[in-house]
Amino acid sequence: MDGIARKSRIIFGMSGTLKGTTIKKMYSDSPDHFILWSDTKLFFEADRNLFSWQARLLGPSIATSRLIYLQRYIPREKLIVCERGVTDFLFPLPTYKLSGLESYDKMDIPEITRRENEYIRSNGYDIVRTLLVMKDRNFIMNNVLKGSDSTHRVSLYPEVDSYLSSQDEYVEFTCKYNKIDEIIEITDAWDYISKL
Repeated sequence: MDGIARKSRIIFGMSGTLKGTTIKKMYSDSPDHFILWSDTKLFFEADRNLFSWQARLLGPSIATSRLIYLQRYIPREKLIVCERGVTDFLFPLPTYKLSGLESYDKMDIPEITRRENEYIRSNGYDIVRTLLVMKDRNFIMNNVLKGSDSTHRVSLYPEVDSYLSSQDEYVEFTCKYNKIDEIIEITDAWDYISKL
């Protein structure tokens, strides 16, 4: 991920731990960068505590919120670093089988990504899109699928193989709807983290 420091960046990947650690280590001390965290946990926490899980389908709301934030509130003088692209919030939607969202063909994903790119580029910098692909089975088992915040993930991916299978679908979807500039396959997560 070197040689592209004067560009904004979107970091894709299923492992929030990996995306978050990458961003913190590379950008949190930089006065030139503005970090836009995905904040999905805050959305889910508000849904659970304020709406008794009634708004369970949050993907379109989070995606819309992200687009509005990018359009209206990012500082124009800084490079933008996004944890997740807008398509990350759309990836699981067809599994819910809701009218109008039962297939990707019913969503205008190219227009959604076009807007995301336009809003991020409004500060004059190009964008680099990085996709982190977790291949470290031990890290998935011990860090992604265990812990106090893993209940939702474990309900979706009860074991490593189901996580990896879903990740394959996620990678295909992400590459289809985004111009990915670099794919980083991580076979040893702790080694990757130590070298950031």
